[in-house]
Amino acid sequence: MKIFAFLASTCASVVTSQIPSYAETSVTPARFGYAAEDMNPAAPTTNKIEFAKICTEFGEGYFYIPGTDTCLRISGEVRADYRSYQPAPLNYSTTKPKAGRNSEQDAYDFRAEGRIKFDARTRTEYGLLRSFLQVNARVGRNSESEIGSTFVIDKAFLQLDGWTAGFAHTYFGIYDLDYAHSIFGPYYSSQSTVNLLAYTADFGRGFSATISIEDGGEHRTTVDPAIEIGGESLGYGGKRIPDLVDIVRLQQDWGQVAAFGALHEIRYAAPGYDTDRKWAAGASATIKIPSINGEFVAEGTYADGVMNYLGLSTPDASYVSASDAFATNKGWSLTGEVGAQLTPAIKAYLIGSFVNVDMAAGKDFSRLAVTGDVRYAMGKGCEIIGELGYLNQTLASSDSEDAWIGGVRLRRTY
Repeated sequence: MKIFAFLASTCASVVTSQIPSYAETSVTPARFGYAAEDMNPAAPTTNKIEFAKICTEFGEGYFYIPGTDTCLRISGEVRADYRSYQPAPLNYSTTKPKAGRNSEQDAYDFRAEGRIKFDARTRTEYGLLRSFLQVNARVGRNSESEIGSTFVIDKAFLQLDGWTAGFAHTYFGIYDLDYAHSIFGPYYSSQSTVNLLAYTADFGRGFSATISIEDGGEHRTTVDPAIEIGGESLGYGGKRIPDLVDIVRLQQDWGQVAAFGALHEIRYAAPGYDTDRKWAAGASATIKIPSINGEFVAEGTYADGVMNYLGLSTPDASYVSASDAFATNKGWSLTGEVGAQLTPAIKAYLIGSFVNVDMAAGKDFSRLAVTGDVRYAMGKGCEIIGELGYLNQTLASSDSEDAWIGGVRLRRTY
């Protein structure tokens, strides 16, 4: 703690030492290379300078783009991650890179990432028009253990009076988007950002409903094993019908509840195999706990033939040679989280997540992840996060594997 205080005071003294005192500084036209007559306010000007005005309608940080009635907020984040894990066969890959590994043999991983967000809002005769863009730049090892920089469009969407169009978080579930305070440990719930077109109806008193047409290809995993015909491996076929996702939500002062579902099409590329139309469904609940300035969150999901909605990359369907047919894989998951404000500067989270998968061709498995997360706020927008997680995988053969994962994240938001 003394080190942080020393650094902060040193930084402040360095900055103030570089700023000359107004009492010692003579601010005259000649000081800046201008003659006195050049500063005559009556002199005609040819260049008009427009200054950005503060926009308070949508919260802090917004300003009017000069010459328009559009409010823009530019924000960002820089983070540095240092994590360690056991170099064991156990590999908990999910749809998010934060829970994956760069190599089976690595025991640690260092990574830096910068994020920048542009949020523009304008009042129109049709309602509030919003456009949002987030770009992430990551430096570190990729999934092939190659060092390099990766630029990713994290989100890019438009919103107008209930409509959302573009690349946005799926409407299946609320945990990943609204909570999910784990930074390294995995959890098993829907986590995808996809291309979609959605409409949300607000019925008042905190009750709303959304129907979303989402790119089914982005919710696919694989079909395994793919059938070999004429030297070609045939798994998933071409897309015909997008995923249909809906969610009903009630938000109140005490918390919120939600129920959601999705329909998904599986088309097999190999001729002679029928198309499967499968589904997933789930529910979430949040209860605020004022006594600890925290909350409890729980989300459960069942999926038949669409493992992506469980946060897994497990195949959606498997070929069963005994019946010469494809059969879908099924699974369910439950994720819970509790957060508590321990002191004005320290908040802690405990996350537990379990998933059980029934594979049509055998090789059933279950996974358990328990993660503890402590966050220390050093100042406005700056924090240090420490995390430790336990992972377990149990196979149908009763074989079990355990692993630990942990690390530290330094983060500054602005």
